[in-house]
Amino acid sequence: MKLDMMKELLALQNYGSFSQTAEKLFLTQPSLSRHIAAMEKELGVSLLRRDTHRLEFTEEGLEACRTFQKILNLYDGLCTDFERKKAGIKGTLRLGTLYYTVHEDLKDVTMRFWKEYPNARLVTYSWQPKDVYAALMEQRIDLGILPRTRYGAEKGLLFQDFEITGGVAMLPADHPLAQKDSVTLEELSQETLLLLDDDLYLSASILEGLEDAGFHPKDTSMTPHTDTVPYAIIDHKGIYIVGPYNYYGLDKDIRIVKISDEKLRFHKAFAWHRENENPLIQRFLNMV
Repeated sequence: MKLDMMKELLALQNYGSFSQTAEKLFLTQPSLSRHIAAMEKELGVSLLRRDTHRLEFTEEGLEACRTFQKILNLYDGLCTDFERKKAGIKGTLRLGTLYYTVHEDLKDVTMRFWKEYPNARLVTYSWQPKDVYAALMEQRIDLGILPRTRYGAEKGLLFQDFEITGGVAMLPADHPLAQKDSVTLEELSQETLLLLDDDLYLSASILEGLEDAGFHPKDTSMTPHTDTVPYAIIDHKGIYIVGPYNYYGLDKDIRIVKISDEKLRFHKAFAWHRENENPLIQRFLNMV
């Protein structure tokens, strides 16, 4: 299988549509479709679901994307190794993390990076998603941890997933659904969905995940920022849906209930701007 075909599948995952992917890669849509079909024939599995009106990857398709990304990272790293074999690996990698999950996201990868590249410098920052996104777009950092979004891909970001989770609903403790162990999206369909007014990137990731699961809230309401989410929930202004790694306001007046729908998936990923040519990016990703 050609590396270009692997890149096409990853681009399709990033952009979320055949038309936009073909346009970005300077291909025709029929050519892109033929390449996807050729990969499916070679692998002996379906990479995409064809019984839906929206683009949806199968589990095998998602696994292929993860594996292709690793292969391409290894290939890029090999090329860089040959280029820098005599010079030694130096430079600085700037990494933006999410302050509420920094330890579980990085685990021991930073220690392994320092051990493998003792002459390289790793600088980390701990922010909210909106800050990580802004820093990536302005190239003030090289890598960032973010939810994968089509919105980000359209703005020039590339993603490598490292965690795929379901979602949870944050409800007032006296809400009829708050006493349940789990709820369905159908049960939440008449609720007002809270979104963050000051973090449009995180809001986009939530809306995209819900849309991909076929869920459209009855209404949405903006709350100013992260710290106001618990107050808005307690005041019955709406519910908040997010991946299980984001817990705001663990208060006795708020309940966090698992959403049981298997189609609801939030992708947490390492993100970088396609114009950023720092060779340490791929070296770091190879260790994830």
